[in-house]
Amino acid sequence: MQTLRSSDFPCDIPRSFDLGFCTIDIVSENIAEIVIKEGVEVTGAMVEQCLGVLRGVLEAPFCLLVNECNSHSYDFRAQTALGATDDLLAVALVSEKPLMDMAACCLMRQPRPTHWPMAVFSNREDALALLNALQGGRKEVSATVAKFPHGVGIF
Repeated sequence: MQTLRSSDFPCDIPRSFDLGFCTIDIVSENIAEIVIKEGVEVTGAMVEQCLGVLRGVLEAPFCLLVNECNSHSYDFRAQTALGATDDLLAVALVSEKPLMDMAACCLMRQPRPTHWPMAVFSNREDALALLNALQGGRKEVSATVAKFPHGVGIF
């Protein structure tokens, strides 16, 4: 299987993938947005499939923006599979659901070999600003987080 880099995509070709249970939109060379479809229970195999696509298209370490606009759940294997990847720099969750902060805390408490920051935001723009700041260098992160009081993070 050929590995594609984001630079291999001409500007006129959409950089979106539909995996049946989710869509992945490539935001930049090292940031992707994932939307899980309504009612899906995400399994470990699904996480591995997503990571396979992301590793083939993004430059590591990459960031994920997980848009929680639909109701779905993650089984235990999915939670541990995501936490075990070395390719992640950070994850930003976008949700207007008040309990998402608590769910993110539970996810981050799962044992994992790699530590990467996670934050929950109420809007996509703030989440992307944080991920872009992280990709630009950690020195910008504290100033970026301070600008977004509605972002709740675990760093």
